[in-house]
Amino acid sequence: MAEIASDLFCEFHAGSFHEISMLSSLHVNSDAVGHSGDILEDERDLALVKPPISAGRIRSFSYNEMFVQDYGSEQYEAAIEVAYKDFRVFRVGEFEPLDLRNLLISRLLVYGIRGHCFLVFEKLGLA
Repeated sequence: MAEIASDLFCEFHAGSFHEISMLSSLHVNSDAVGHSGDILEDERDLALVKPPISAGRIRSFSYNEMFVQDYGSEQYEAAIEVAYKDFRVFRVGEFEPLDLRNLLISRLLVYGIRGHCFLVFEKLGLA
């Protein structure tokens, strides 16, 4: 289903990628991605997140190393909030179409990708 939705979006908007911006705070919790216990799912997840990480579109870090272990603490909550609010802007026209497709699929399927991702159609005033 995620593949179909991503393909439909990419095909429908292929001619207007240069007009779309991506506002993203997506990041990979390296403690979670590839550690589900299902070998096929883990391989798929790692294959999906590797290209966007390499291209600098998604950051990757360990929640265990970056944040405190006390999940109920105010310090942990504040640190997570900072990560979710760390937005970067990308021009979708700079992406390869397959990279955008895989990024969308990753966001929909991969357990361990956190943050927000907004696609903004500036000329239409849509997000």
